[in-house]
Amino acid sequence: MEAKTVDNDFTTDSKLFCMGRQKVANDAEEGRNKKMRKTNFTDADIRLLLSSYLKKKEVFQNGENSALIIKAQEGEWEKTVQALNAQNPTLNRTWKEVQKKYYNLASKAKNCTPNKKRK
Repeated sequence: MEAKTVDNDFTTDSKLFCMGRQKVANDAEEGRNKKMRKTNFTDADIRLLLSSYLKKKEVFQNGENSALIIKAQEGEWEKTVQALNAQNPTLNRTWKEVQKKYYNLASKAKNCTPNKKRK
């Protein structure tokens, strides 16, 4: 009997899951709750991001976690965002998006370089 209960619960859960998926698909077809993506970063955007990061590398890579350092880092990210948005005025990126893009680029670069074995 318990096996049937589990099967029935599973069937009920899977039906609800499928109904939920269908509702999301219907909403997307009708244009409701559809989040528009921003365009990808262009090569020029990435070059500008990297050059502005390298100019203020000592601020960004400061190991301290004081409030002053964090505010200084946020201010430098804001300056970078202003430069990016001036270059492409149709997009309004936030400093969090730009910061995430930099960290994603750094992670990809780290993964692409071969690891040197230590002796």
